[in-house]
Amino acid sequence: MDKLLRDKILQHMLYRKECTAMLICYGLGYSLERYLAVRATLEAMLAAGEIEYNAARLTWRLPNEGRGQCLA
Repeated sequence: MDKLLRDKILQHMLYRKECTAMLICYGLGYSLERYLAVRATLEAMLAAGEIEYNAARLTWRLPNEGRGQCLA
């Protein structure tokens, strides 16, 4: 997993409750050429338990987002 890309994705996700992989690419200023790298990093983050995937909405989010838990 690309650690720099992972950190950028996490930083971006702190400002959004849920987002699609395409929206993450757009938010980071990446073209569609980087979409597969973003998608692969998201999959690795999901496997590591760092993020959650909502299949019904096709969105990614931080595990504690919207549940009243503190990020600290």
